[in-house]
Amino acid sequence: REVFATDYVVYDAIKTLDPIAEGFAETISQEGCVDSNGKRFSYVVGIWFYIDNKVVEDFKDYENLGSWIIAVMNLLDTIPRDEYTMYAEPTNTIFTFVSNSKSLKVVVPIKKYWAEADGKNGTEVFLMFYSNP
Repeated sequence: REVFATDYVVYDAIKTLDPIAEGFAETISQEGCVDSNGKRFSYVVGIWFYIDNKVVEDFKDYENLGSWIIAVMNLLDTIPRDEYTMYAEPTNTIFTFVSNSKSLKVVVPIKKYWAEADGKNGTEVFLMFYSNP
């Protein structure tokens, strides 16, 4: 229930930054567990955030792309962490930037961001997480 509610919170929050962009949460579940009474159950072990459809002019404008990542991560950080980590470990935030008919994905491991991105500018943050294919 907490993750489902967080999905709407993320969607609404992203719209405050950019009305075209979208955001949602997805869970990673451990299925087929058995409790001491033999009852089967599943539980959420991780959560991924997806931030899609951020329209940009130029994929080489690393400062702009990284500044978007910073803005979104700061926004996600305003959602009380215990609302989405009670049953799930925050795993990744996956950003999809769009320009014309092309897209660019950047995966941001949440714990690495929290540990290493503080005080960095947009270009530094973008280059920290972007893997150029």
